[in-house]
Amino acid sequence: MYLQGIVLSLALLCFITGGRSEPQCVFSIPSLLKSGEMARGCLEVKRHTEPVDVDITLEVSGVNYTIFNEQVPVGNNLNCPEFQVPSIISTLPVFVIIKAAAINYSYTERRAVLVHPTKKVTLMQLERSSYKPGQKVRFNVFALDNNLKPVEDKYPIIHVTDPSGNRQFQWINKETNNSILSLSFDLLDDPELGEYRIQVERESGESVSQNAIVEKYVLPKYTFEISGPDSITTMDKELTIQVNAQYSYGQPVSGKVSMRICRKSTNYYRGNACNRNPDGLCSIVTENLDSNGTFSGELDLAPFQLGLSGFTLSLNVEIIVIESDTGIQAKKTKVIGITNQMARAFFNRKNMELYFKRGIPMYVEVAVVDGHENPLSDQIIELKLNGVTLKNLTTDANGTAQDFIDTSDVDQPQISLQVSK
Repeated sequence: MYLQGIVLSLALLCFITGGRSEPQCVFSIPSLLKSGEMARGCLEVKRHTEPVDVDITLEVSGVNYTIFNEQVPVGNNLNCPEFQVPSIISTLPVFVIIKAAAINYSYTERRAVLVHPTKKVTLMQLERSSYKPGQKVRFNVFALDNNLKPVEDKYPIIHVTDPSGNRQFQWINKETNNSILSLSFDLLDDPELGEYRIQVERESGESVSQNAIVEKYVLPKYTFEISGPDSITTMDKELTIQVNAQYSYGQPVSGKVSMRICRKSTNYYRGNACNRNPDGLCSIVTENLDSNGTFSGELDLAPFQLGLSGFTLSLNVEIIVIESDTGIQAKKTKVIGITNQMARAFFNRKNMELYFKRGIPMYVEVAVVDGHENPLSDQIIELKLNGVTLKNLTTDANGTAQDFIDTSDVDQPQISLQVSK
């Protein structure tokens, strides 16, 4: 059914009087529309003995967008047109207008509807939370809209302050590329120890920040390694994690491992009754290490509601290994990204030239990977030049496809290449 899953809807009814019957039409749409997305409404016209001209429009700031404009023939009719909701960035008056006309009849109805505006969200992810003197600190800034779709954004100022509040590093007017901005800075060999604050200022005046802890290196009695994916998809049901703990002289550690996995909320505050946990959605797992000092398990992802908005697109995994005899603990963290992209196609730019010469074939190489960055073979992808489809390519066992573009007829100084799956 067209309106399956819609709990609330707005219905506009027009009753066409005249004669012995009373023709009527009903148009229903969701009561909440999302800016920039496709929506569907349903128009039902019945009990009419003559054709009815129906025009339905969406009015935004005085501009009309057509939803339906047809003549409905005699007989019971149901039409469910799909339409594009205009993109808006702030709350504006939005109205649905329905006009129905037949012989000696004219009817107009105008109703207000709610459109959820498009807003940009900035998220930041550190490579890890703790660093030693002299190490490089890497971090990523992600730009999304409120529907969790990648967008581009520009940041006037990004800066790093040391524990005393002194500004140590700064970037001006940086922009995302494919919705991601990657930056890094080098710590001194003898830096001030403590929390370094990385703050990203947005053009809207809002800001996001995250802290990186700098502490001295202490030779551990034992250490452990974490094996697991760098990213998961919103469709994944389980997460495979492996921990291997070894003493400095190579023998396995006898003890247990405790894992705390959290997906933080993006809108937590003390008065928010819908989200009482400042850490968001969390799960704790405690298991014994085996005789090889290893733990390997499949963790259920259901508690983290990966498809739910209002939470970060990452899981923070904190793992503590506790030695049995002494109770000495070692701790590590891992950040696992969450993506709603099941697959993506992109140009392998490192193997391509940035410039071309007319008449000389230009080499292109395209790759397709899944949500875990694994290559996908036998995928058909469309190659376009300046928006015009050139051909379809098929990826090989390595998830890549290569070809040459004939530039004999290209007379522009710049060209645009696109690829889509």
